[in-house]
Amino acid sequence: MNSKLVRTTNNSIIKKMVALLLVVVLTMFDFMPLASYAADIIETATNNKNVTFDVYFKDASGAIVTEKEESINNDSIKLYAQVSVKNDGYFNGTISLENSNFTLKSEILSSSINKIEGNTVTLNQINSGETAEIELGINPIKEETINSGLLNMSSSVSINGIYRNSKEKDINISSKREIKLKLADPYGENEGIEITSTILTNKVYEVEGTNKRIVQVLVESGLKGNGYPVKENNIEVSVPNGVENVEVNSMGMLSTNGKNETEFSKNNWNYAEKEQKVNISIKNSVENKTIKWIKNGKDRIVVTYIMPAEANISNETLTAKSIIKLYDEKETIKEATAVAKVVEEKDGIITTEIKLEEPSIYKGKIYSGENRDYKLTENIYVSSNKTAKSADVQLSASTYATTEGELQSNIQYTNTSINKANVTRILGTEGALKILAADGTVLAEINNQSETDENGNIAINYPDGTSTIKVVTTDVKEVGTISLVNTKTIKQDENSKETKRTYNAIVERMAGSEARIELKETETKADLNINKNALSTLAKNENVEITATLLTNNEKYDLFKNPTLEITLPEQIKDINVKTVQPVYAEMFTVNDVQVIEGNNKSKVIRITLGGEQTNYTTEVNQVTLLIIADIEFETLAPSSNTTIKMNYSNENGIQPTYSSEKAINVESKYG
Repeated sequence: MNSKLVRTTNNSIIKKMVALLLVVVLTMFDFMPLASYAADIIETATNNKNVTFDVYFKDASGAIVTEKEESINNDSIKLYAQVSVKNDGYFNGTISLENSNFTLKSEILSSSINKIEGNTVTLNQINSGETAEIELGINPIKEETINSGLLNMSSSVSINGIYRNSKEKDINISSKREIKLKLADPYGENEGIEITSTILTNKVYEVEGTNKRIVQVLVESGLKGNGYPVKENNIEVSVPNGVENVEVNSMGMLSTNGKNETEFSKNNWNYAEKEQKVNISIKNSVENKTIKWIKNGKDRIVVTYIMPAEANISNETLTAKSIIKLYDEKETIKEATAVAKVVEEKDGIITTEIKLEEPSIYKGKIYSGENRDYKLTENIYVSSNKTAKSADVQLSASTYATTEGELQSNIQYTNTSINKANVTRILGTEGALKILAADGTVLAEINNQSETDENGNIAINYPDGTSTIKVVTTDVKEVGTISLVNTKTIKQDENSKETKRTYNAIVERMAGSEARIELKETETKADLNINKNALSTLAKNENVEITATLLTNNEKYDLFKNPTLEITLPEQIKDINVKTVQPVYAEMFTVNDVQVIEGNNKSKVIRITLGGEQTNYTTEVNQVTLLIIADIEFETLAPSSNTTIKMNYSNENGIQPTYSSEKAINVESKYG
């Protein structure tokens, strides 16, 4: 065979193979980034090729993504939209969010936004050749009743508007995008769960004619701050030796499903005698496609052990374990354990609790002497029906806490609302509940014959001067909570304003329980406004309206007494003619003096002195307002600038000698 021919053939084959390999390699390198890019492609087309629309998130590196996982407590999540106009014309329209697990914040973060109303963004005009990236702050939805799929769902974002092309033809633009936000567990791994275990009772009682030792442990568990919906809470509690019987009741299941004690039954627990433990199961079931997510409260369980009277379990330790499953996509599990040691004899069959509707109150009406109502619920909880037990609970008079101790208050009970069905369930149809005054007078009696309102509640109104009451019942028949929803009124007391400034809390007490309502200090505040965003140096600015509003529409503000206001105008002003000062809703004040004086750097200052005093809190539309109408003239050569009008003001009811406020204003001039 011709060796030259063989070599030529071989070389040809090798060259073809090398070429083929190069093609494959090059194809792979070309395809890989293409495939990677394709995975992140975001649809941008609308119904017109000259307008494009994108919606996306950004990951930690700034890369565009359409699906993102964030902590449900993250308050700085951003959503982005991008609108482009190509070739010619311009676009005006809106971007709307719907069917979402988050809402839009109202704060405007981009110059392309005109306004944000609810979940609709109105855009400023976008012109040919412009691409607008719209940054939006968002808030994850955290309602007490949420859709079961809310934590991991796709949201719809749509654009609608008018595109006008170069031929002056209006074209309706409409397009919709889908993005997904996964709202994740805000806690670290196995963090966030809380559990406590407390001995309520350890005492011998007569039970059905025989002495028995009753030991009770209260287990409270849930997530810290209830920061994520709970799917299930399984609680295990150890059982001591020698137990004859076990009972389990609930004081509410707020952490898991928001249900009350009456919705807890034997189906929620079982006594595993061989393992010497009680298993409790609380579930947050889907009802009508929704689940509960209450933001405060725990799952509260009372386990009762009935033992022979001679049983001695002093120094024995009872262990409680909580296993919480979250409602996230991973069904995250969190576990925690608590122990309770039996130390002493203790009677906790009847316990109390105070729940505040307002954890804090401003002191405005305490200073003005106006009546101020507030509500609180005072609960009496009966944890066992095995003993012949009745309630006798004192609800003490409220006091004011100061740094030096406590002072007597003039806070009175106004009325109480009690659910009749709940009272008769716990006390039986033959039972009764009485409310007594401090001297023992019966103020009200609730029994099976008591009349109710349309909600099944019994309303009790108290005579003036009722600062303390006592609740007395017949023997209890069932476990449960008797709730007194009370309205109390803060009335004027004889202490001086200086003494009232020392008040820092209202102290509420009932047998075995205490709660404090923080008393917050008031502030003096006034607002300054002007009816023009810009003043001109080219001509006299006539009938400029400057308004000073004394804020007293809320008890967080001080009422005003003999206020003086000094409004300092920009230095470039050559002359000002104050035409009128019109007090509005200011019957309690007289305008004693109005002057235009010279301030620092020869600036013009309008000084207004009022005489008089506000004695009560006005509504929002009745705030004292001073309307100043003036002609303002600038120096002719004054340059354009961004400046402010400043107001210093005084209030004899305030803590400080002076206060200040200001309003930004633009000065427009042909001199730049």
